[in-house]
Order: sequence, then structure tokens, then C-alpha cells
Amino acid sequence: YEEIGKWMAASDVVTLPSWAEGTPNVVIEGLACGRRVVASRVGGVPDLITSATLGELVEARQPAALARALSDAVDVSYAPAEVARAAAFGDWHHSAGELHRVLRRAVDDHAAK
Repeated sequence: YEEIGKWMAASDVVTLPSWAEGTPNVVIEGLACGRRVVASRVGGVPDLITSATLGELVEARQPAALARALSDAVDVSYAPAEVARAAAFGDWHHSAGELHRVLRRAVDDHAAK
């Protein structure tokens, strides 16, 4: 758990080339680590990547578009703190803590039934 944020923050860009998604936690985690994201425009992803500061969206199942976006993304200079601030999820520990809180509540609610 403690290593995830460190390794994600060591990356230049986070990518999620999905065909279908809900609201993916990996995108939230990447943004909380201050990393721009290149992802497929599916499910709740467009609600997370709302500006070029946060990353780029490509159509699902378009490997050439994904390759171009990733190639462009590694050449973009950006300030990780600006990405994290624009995403407004807090830092890695806050984001992970919120996810843990939601999952713990779901487990507790299920156990109470």
C-alpha cells in the first residue's frame, strides 16, 4: 500500500486504455500523485479528465490514437503539484484514505445485514 503512491509518482504519465469503465480509482490515484493521465473516453473517465492540465482522452479501441497521445504526453512538461491541485482529490494519502473509508463502510454495512 505505501509503495503504490511512490511508484505512481515516479512515472511520467499514467495510462488506462480501457474499453469500458466506471469511475476508475487508478485515474484518481494518478491525478492525486500529480501525474497526467492518458485514458480512453469511456464511463466516468471524462468526468475525471476535464482539462489538458489533467491529461488527454482518446477513443476506446483506437491503438494508433493511444500511441500518439502517449508519445505526446511524455514530451509535455508539467508541474505535478498543479495537476494534483487541479484534480482536487488531495494528495495520495488523502485519496487512498477516502477509498479505504468507503470500502470499510461497505464491509461494515454488509456485515450488519
